[in-house]
Amino acid sequence: MSQERVLAEFDDLFQIGHSRLRVRIVQLGANGEPRLDIREWVESPLFTGWTRRGIRLNAEMFDRLQEVIPGISQHLHGSPASGRGRQSGRRKAKRGGAQ
Repeated sequence: MSQERVLAEFDDLFQIGHSRLRVRIVQLGANGEPRLDIREWVESPLFTGWTRRGIRLNAEMFDRLQEVIPGISQHLHGSPASGRGRQSGRRKAKRGGAQ
C-alpha cells in the first residue's frame, strides 16, 4: 500500500457528535499527484481515526466540481432559475445533421 503524505490541512467543514468532516490536500506515493481529500474523522471511545466515508479529487475533477457548484447551490438554496427539475451536470454531445 502506498504511503500518504499530507501537503496541506484546512479547517473542518463541520462536526456532529464524534464525527468531523476534514479537508486536506494529500499525495499518494512519492510521485503521486496532489488530491483534495474530504473525509470523515471519528473520535469516540470505541474508535479513533479515518473512516472510508469520503472522496478524493484530482485537479481536473476539482475544476469540474467548481463548474457545477453554481447549479448545485441553486438547487440546495432554492428553486433553480430555469424552473426546470433535476438537471444533469453532463455536457450534451452535439449531434450531426439538421435539427
